[in-house]
Amino acid sequence: CKAGRVDEAFKLVDDSLHAGANCVSVTFNILSDQESDANVSLEKILQEGSFEWNVVTFNAFINGLCKVGRLEDACKVFEKMRTLRFEPNCTTYTTLLRSFCKAGKFSEGHKLLREMLDHGCKPDLI
Repeated sequence: CKAGRVDEAFKLVDDSLHAGANCVSVTFNILSDQESDANVSLEKILQEGSFEWNVVTFNAFINGLCKVGRLEDACKVFEKMRTLRFEPNCTTYTTLLRSFCKAGKFSEGHKLLREMLDHGCKPDLI
């Protein structure tokens, strides 16, 4: 990634998953936080058992997708996070809220803000 070969790094992870490897979450945290428009198979990555999921891993993935303008994919990851019973935290909500606002999706942002407040999280950046 540091050498600017992010697309190759994403392909390596994708190939590893295809071969049945269980990638550690730290590897994915590094990859997901890179600014790249690499076309990664979201469904494959979100399969249970592909990664050692935790809130930090989900947040890194959501943040990376938001950074490259893949808000719809970030929302899919957010839903998967909740499906697997991981509680979104203030970082999760703030990342998505910022992206909704940048994309001009104020209705979705408002809905998320209400959910955020209902869960006891206060926005720290808007």
